Amino acid sequence: FTSALTQSGGDVNFDSGTLFVDESANSVGIGTSTPSTNLHIANLDGGNVLTLQGGSSVTQSALVFSENNAGETIISRITPNVGSLSNGSESAGLSFETIVSGSLGEKMRVHTNGNVGIGETSPSEKLDVNGKVKIQDLTGTGGNAVYENGGVLGVASDARFKTYVADIVNGIE
Repeated sequence: FTSALTQSGGDVNFDSGTLFVDESANSVGIGTSTPSTNLHIANLDGGNVLTLQGGSSVTQSALVFSENNAGETIISRITPNVGSLSNGSESAGLSFETIVSGSLGEKMRVHTNGNVGIGETSPSEKLDVNGKVKIQDLTGTGGNAVYENGGVLGVASDARFKTYVADIVNGIE
């Protein structure tokens, strides 16, 4: 064990970069002896990097997935969206970004109020989708069923889904 552990200044290196602690940069490398961020995880081949970037505040932190040896090409990122950091009333959400045609952009957000937006950065409902939605299977439970009719969603009005059925007396024919 001790033969695989080396120390230089305040840095600690176990098994040639399997675990590396850079004391001067306050960073840790797993699979690399040259961590580029606070936490830098690399595959054995040096590519496909996962990093945890910390800034001077939580709003500047991110979980970053990148590709290539130096980790320069970000392919996706998860960042916090802080609403409030006041003691007792803290609130935060998350933004999910992916890369398309070389451009990194937000695709989904969990808002501080718990609403989820897909293609929407200020979701006003539990699920707020800006764009088309495809649902593979719609089935009803209890007294309510959702149906698809030519791309339109609605609530089924069918006796099979009713819990109380009675004749209407003196109704319109």
